[in-house]
Amino acid sequence: MSSPVFTARTDWTIPRAARELRRRHVKQLPVVGDDGLLTGIVSRIDLLDTFIRSDIEIRGEVEQDVLGRILGLDEGSVAVDVRDGDVTLRGHVPEPRLVPVILGLCQGVDGVDGVVAVDAHPRRRGLCDHHGVSWQQHQPRADHRRRHRGEWYPPTSVP
Repeated sequence: MSSPVFTARTDWTIPRAARELRRRHVKQLPVVGDDGLLTGIVSRIDLLDTFIRSDIEIRGEVEQDVLGRILGLDEGSVAVDVRDGDVTLRGHVPEPRLVPVILGLCQGVDGVDGVVAVDAHPRRRGLCDHHGVSWQQHQPRADHRRRHRGEWYPPTSVP
């Protein structure tokens, strides 16, 4: 144990506690209140858990918030699959110009490591046939992660 004992305060933000753990080269810090009494212990894993979200949580936010609430797309028009923080989108969008918007919004969801859009075509109103732009794209962070996991594939192929 270190002496003197370094402590965190209850009013500290998560980033501040993380910086202090790193700066002090310790794995955990006791947390004390204004009265100086121990209120708990914060560890590295506690701080990491705040940034790592489950695939189910990410999928829900993409479907409900990004596609539904923000963009107003019909439910089921774009299928969302999430695996290890990588989001894969398949489906139909009303306008080709929405493709980069959807990709950007999905990339901004907390916990998303990369976004892959496959087989999405603009939907033409009143017609059964779907003509359009294939929006098979890979965002840089997704490619970077796959390369380091040994699963990298070129941007023109689909996993």
